Amino acid sequence: MHGLLRPAGSAESPAQARQVVEIFTDGACLKNPGPGGWGVVLRYGRHEKEMHGGEPATTNNRMEIMAAIQGLESLTRPAAVHLYRSEEHTSELQ
Repeated sequence: MHGLLRPAGSAESPAQARQVVEIFTDGACLKNPGPGGWGVVLRYGRHEKEMHGGEPATTNNRMEIMAAIQGLESLTRPAAVHLYRSEEHTSELQ
Protein backbone atom coordinates (compact mmCIF):
# COMPACT_ATOMS: atom_id res chain seq x y z
CA MET A 1 0.00 0.00 0.00
CA HIS A 2 1.81 3.03 -1.31
CA GLY A 3 0.75 5.48 1.42
CA LEU A 4 1.66 3.13 4.24
CA LEU A 5 5.00 2.14 2.76
CA ARG A 6 6.47 5.64 2.58
CA PRO A 7 10.19 5.65 3.48
CA ALA A 8 11.10 7.00 6.92
CA GLY A 9 11.63 10.76 6.93
CA SER A 10 9.66 11.41 3.75
CA ALA A 11 7.10 14.21 3.82
CA GLU A 12 3.40 13.62 3.59
CA SER A 13 0.73 16.20 2.92
CA PRO A 14 -1.87 17.13 5.58
CA ALA A 15 -4.55 15.45 3.41
CA GLN A 16 -2.59 12.18 3.42
CA ALA A 17 -2.08 12.38 7.18
CA ARG A 18 -5.88 12.56 7.70
CA GLN A 19 -6.73 9.62 5.47
CA VAL A 20 -8.19 6.48 6.97
CA VAL A 21 -7.22 2.92 6.09
CA GLU A 22 -10.33 0.89 5.27
CA ILE A 23 -10.09 -2.86 5.83
CA PHE A 24 -12.78 -5.15 4.39
CA THR A 25 -12.70 -8.75 5.66
CA ASP A 26 -14.46 -12.06 5.16
CA GLY A 27 -13.88 -15.67 6.09
CA ALA A 28 -15.67 -18.92 5.39
CA CYS A 29 -15.49 -22.65 5.91
CA LEU A 30 -16.84 -25.51 3.78
CA LYS A 31 -17.79 -27.60 6.83
CA ASN A 32 -17.45 -26.51 10.42
CA PRO A 33 -14.75 -27.65 11.05
CA GLY A 34 -13.33 -28.18 7.60
CA PRO A 35 -11.30 -26.43 4.90
CA GLY A 36 -11.66 -22.67 5.07
CA GLY A 37 -10.29 -19.40 3.81
CA TRP A 38 -10.11 -15.70 4.53
CA GLY A 39 -9.78 -12.59 2.39
CA VAL A 40 -8.90 -8.95 3.03
CA VAL A 41 -9.01 -5.78 0.94
CA LEU A 42 -7.16 -2.76 2.34
CA ARG A 43 -7.87 0.67 0.89
CA TYR A 44 -5.79 3.79 1.59
CA GLY A 45 -6.90 6.69 -0.60
CA ARG A 46 -6.73 5.40 -4.17
CA HIS A 47 -4.45 2.49 -3.29
CA GLU A 48 -5.70 -1.05 -2.67
CA LYS A 49 -4.09 -4.26 -1.53
CA GLU A 50 -5.68 -7.73 -1.52
CA MET A 51 -4.62 -10.64 0.66
CA HIS A 52 -5.99 -14.13 1.21
CA GLY A 53 -5.17 -17.42 2.87
CA GLY A 54 -6.65 -20.57 4.24
CA GLU A 55 -6.35 -23.66 6.40
CA PRO A 56 -7.15 -27.30 5.62
CA ALA A 57 -8.96 -27.87 8.96
CA THR A 58 -10.48 -24.83 10.65
CA THR A 59 -13.74 -23.14 11.62
CA ASN A 60 -15.77 -20.32 10.15
CA ASN A 61 -15.20 -18.15 13.23
CA ARG A 62 -11.44 -18.66 13.06
CA MET A 63 -11.33 -17.59 9.39
CA GLU A 64 -13.43 -14.48 10.10
CA ILE A 65 -11.09 -13.44 12.90
CA MET A 66 -7.95 -14.38 10.92
CA ALA A 67 -9.01 -12.01 8.12
CA ALA A 68 -9.17 -9.10 10.56
CA ILE A 69 -5.87 -10.05 12.20
CA GLN A 70 -4.03 -10.33 8.87
CA GLY A 71 -5.41 -6.99 7.69
CA LEU A 72 -4.33 -5.20 10.86
CA GLU A 73 -0.92 -6.91 10.98
CA SER A 74 -0.19 -5.79 7.42
CA LEU A 75 -0.18 -2.10 8.46
CA THR A 76 3.34 -0.72 8.61
CA ARG A 77 2.65 2.25 10.88
CA PRO A 78 -0.06 3.59 13.19
CA ALA A 79 -3.17 4.66 11.29
CA ALA A 80 -6.84 5.38 11.77
CA VAL A 81 -8.66 2.22 10.67
CA HIS A 82 -12.22 1.47 9.69
CA LEU A 83 -12.67 -2.29 9.78
CA TYR A 84 -15.66 -3.73 7.93
CA ARG A 85 -16.52 -7.38 8.47
CA SER A 86 -19.23 -9.86 7.63
CA GLU A 87 -19.51 -11.19 11.19
CA GLU A 88 -19.86 -9.61 14.63
CA HIS A 89 -16.47 -10.67 16.07
CA THR A 90 -14.72 -7.36 15.42
CA SER A 91 -15.61 -3.68 15.39
CA GLU A 92 -14.41 -0.30 14.14
CA LEU A 93 -10.93 0.49 15.47
CA GLN A 94 -9.06 3.77 15.65
